[in-house]
This record gives sequence, C-alpha cells and structure tokens, in this order.
Amino acid sequence: MVWALAGVLVNVLLFGGEDLSLDEIVAAHESAVALIHSADVELEFRQGLTDDHQQNLRWSLDGDKERVRTEILLGEPTEPMRFSDWFIDGRKVFGLIGVDPKNPPRIDDPFENHTISGWTRPQTRNLMTMRVAPILLLKPGLMVNDEQRTLAELVHDARAAFGPQGAQLLGRADVGDRPTWKIRLLHPGIADEQTGAVRQRGSFMNIFVDPSVNYHIRRAESQVKAETPEGEYVAGLQAVSFYEFGDGVFLAQEVRGDVQMASGERMPMLEGRFVVTKAEVNQPLPSEALDFRFPRNLMVKELPPVNGSLRLHVMGDDNQIVQTINGSEELKQLLEARYHASERKAKGRRWSNALVGALPVVVIVAFILYRRRRRKYA
Repeated sequence: MVWALAGVLVNVLLFGGEDLSLDEIVAAHESAVALIHSADVELEFRQGLTDDHQQNLRWSLDGDKERVRTEILLGEPTEPMRFSDWFIDGRKVFGLIGVDPKNPPRIDDPFENHTISGWTRPQTRNLMTMRVAPILLLKPGLMVNDEQRTLAELVHDARAAFGPQGAQLLGRADVGDRPTWKIRLLHPGIADEQTGAVRQRGSFMNIFVDPSVNYHIRRAESQVKAETPEGEYVAGLQAVSFYEFGDGVFLAQEVRGDVQMASGERMPMLEGRFVVTKAEVNQPLPSEALDFRFPRNLMVKELPPVNGSLRLHVMGDDNQIVQTINGSEELKQLLEARYHASERKAKGRRWSNALVGALPVVVIVAFILYRRRRRKYA
C-alpha cells in the first residue's frame, strides 16, 4: 500500500509538471526489476481468437538460475511431446522434450529411444526457447530470437548504433487509462549466431514505462522491418494488471499480445494472453522448482556442433555423463558394432532353434534305424 501511494504521488509529481530524463526513467525501471530475486509462477496461455486455454507454464527463478516447464493442451492427452522443460544455470541451457512429469519414462537402451529428446548449449542472450521472464517483465525484444537485453542495455546499444536519435524520450502518453512515459528506440538489429549477419536493423520499438507500478513497463511495441512495407507489422505486449507484493515489488498478472499489420488489419490468430494463476515472489522456492534432471540412459546432444561434428552424451543418475560419443563417425561405428552383435545373436538363435526343431526328427530316424537293425539280427 505504501508503494502504491508512493507511485500515485510520483505520478502526480511527474505529470503535474516535473520532468525526468530518459536515463532517470530507465534507472528507475532497472531498480524495480532488480527487486525480484526469486519467483515461482504458474500461468496459462489463451489464444486470442477463441480465448481457448492452450498451454500451461511454470516459471521458477532464483538469481541467475531459471526454469520453464510447459504443457501444450492441444492434441492427444497421451502425447508425450506436449511437455517441455528448460533450465538455465547461468552458464548453460538444458532442454528436454517429451517427458510427462506425472509419468516419467524408463529408458532401457539409449539407442532405442525415439520419443524423448534432450540437449545442452552455452547460454547466450538470444531467446531460442520459451522464456517467461520477457513476457511477465515485458523485457523489450524485437522478435523471438532477439537478444535478451535489459532496457538499459537496449538504450545503450541503440545509441551506439544510431547516436542520440537511437533512444529518445517522446514524453507522456496514455496506455488505456494509465499515464506513462513513452520511449522510442531504433533497434540495432538481430545478429545471426552462425553467420553474424544483422537483420531488422532500424526497426523501431516503443516502450511505455508506468510510474504507478514502480516504473515497470506497461506496454512494449515492436515494428519489424520487412522487404516490402506491406509486410511490416507492429507486435505489442501490454500488462493489463499487476500483482503488488509490497516494498515496491510488482509483477504482471495478465499480459496480452496483439499484432497489427501495416494496413491496420488486426491478426487475432497471432494474438493471445498470458494469465498468472499463482505467484510467489522473493519467497523460498520448493525443493523441486529448479531440480532439473535428464532421464537415465537418455542420449543428450551437445550444441552447437563443432566443425560439423555433434557430440552425444549418455546420461546416468543426477545428470552425470556415463558415455560420450564424439561425432558421427564414432556413432556410426557404435551402431555398426551393435548391428553385428545383434546379427550374431540372431544367427545363434536361428541355429539353436534349428537344432531344437530337428531334434524330434533325429530321434525318430534313430528309432527307425534301431528297429531295422534288431529285425536284421533277430
């Protein structure tokens, strides 16, 4: 309540004539985000056209460790590919798809698993997986594979790329009935991780910062450049409501995404909303919240490939590596060895079956010869 009143007072001061600089607003925003040290949040995604409940998510955060678990509600309930699990430990990203947490699988042979996939890769700022933090904290990003920058980093990069006009405070603007500060940014572009080529340079972003929720972002808009003006669109994320946890700590409670083409046409099929159903912030996490484990005997890919060669690791208990396969040539040799071993077993079984099948015939022939021999000497 104290922070809500303080936010209202700040808002009155701001929009009663006291101006802040862009850097002061950005600093206030960064301070607000830094107040969130840990979180355990459950939320659901609803598709924009029909508001169908299509996905459940759980986001767990503790410092630089983060985990996102998702369940897609479309398709057959028994389909294991509905489940994904992502974990970041501050250095690496761990990914797992196809494991139902209520019915964990048993993998007896790493080479015979065809439904579960897992991999690791170095952590970068590029958003290659479903991340909840950019949604609930409205961290500014141009596209799903954009680098995950803070607002301060994006302002810095925009100024470095385009000079002072790269980041500008345009003044006050309302988002719904909420007065906010509007910031216009020219995006420095998205660098391809493999080639280094930069795309969408000069696309612009509008960031609306709301003093009433301790300078969290109320709305973020991205206008993405395209080859033709008709292909350009504006994608927005807007926090409809916030949780207030006290001491200046806020977290978005409902975030809606919207898409509008250059023609002004809305694209409801590409829209939706994220609704938080349970949230604990800055509280001790449950013991399993960040307890990510690969299934025993799962063969895990190590990304990215080195010189076109992919390393594979067979996992034991507690994410311990029990076998490493260095590249496709070694994998080919292992598969050939397994094939020849299975062929030898199959041949052995065929000979054994043939002998067992022939045994009655041998007995009958021996008995006939024995009877003939007795009659001959009788």
